[in-house]
Amino acid sequence: MNKIVQDLKIYYKNGDLAQKIIFWNVAISIVFFLLQAFYPPAKDLILNWFSLSAAGYTSLLKPWSYFTYAFLHADIFHLLSNIIMLHFAAKLFYTYFKNMQFLTVFFGGVVFAGIIYILASVLFNMQNVLVGASAGVLAVLFAVVSYNPHYEVRLILIGKVKLWMIGLFLILFFIIQIPTSNLGGHIAHFAGLFFGWFYTKLLFKGTDLALIPEKTAAYFNFKRKKTPFKKVYHNKNKAPQKNKNLSDLNDLDKQKRIDDILDKISQSGYDSLTQVEKDFLFRAGKN
Repeated sequence: MNKIVQDLKIYYKNGDLAQKIIFWNVAISIVFFLLQAFYPPAKDLILNWFSLSAAGYTSLLKPWSYFTYAFLHADIFHLLSNIIMLHFAAKLFYTYFKNMQFLTVFFGGVVFAGIIYILASVLFNMQNVLVGASAGVLAVLFAVVSYNPHYEVRLILIGKVKLWMIGLFLILFFIIQIPTSNLGGHIAHFAGLFFGWFYTKLLFKGTDLALIPEKTAAYFNFKRKKTPFKKVYHNKNKAPQKNKNLSDLNDLDKQKRIDDILDKISQSGYDSLTQVEKDFLFRAGKN
């Protein structure tokens, strides 16, 4: 048992974001199912707080539920279908995209589907709740389908099929299911796959939604670091050494000079170096 726990920890630590999301879905759902079986009042409390309610005013009071509903599942088959499809879709996704893009597409699909679900609940007077990661999973899958629809994959018992065929099959399957049951769930499915398609279309036009948080973070980091640059490295005592040739320094002074330059790079970046410092570092690297 100890060995299994250790293996799971290593797998989680070394896994990509898709694997981590699968871990959290499985862990939370298992706890949810156990409570459902042995202590239903606690299950009802969790469902009330973390599922997405069709009552629009309720969802406004619980904004976190636009994310957390993706980590609850109705039953074990609902969970298994989502994590199997997420594993399949993520493998394809990482062929073309990166972690930040996966995070953007998955949670973008989840939140967008939640918003559409709430709007649809007003139009169709739905009174149920939304749970499951299907919208995020479909967003990831259809981002890849839109990016390379003619990519071939091999399916068990079927053989080679193109991604556009899988996408078309899922769309037709959801359409056929609409009259039978779970109207809200199917609306969320279509919203999720639309978000994945839309993400790729924007990408083809030069807009990557995944870069928005990165650009925002870079902006604030720049603002925060801008002021200290002049104060940290304005040292008159070291100025004469900057004009010394590499051959004029003994080994101790040379190493100290290199360490000072490397410290400056680690704090302020390579572009903060003067031309003299860059030349010194270049010549030191050649020796």
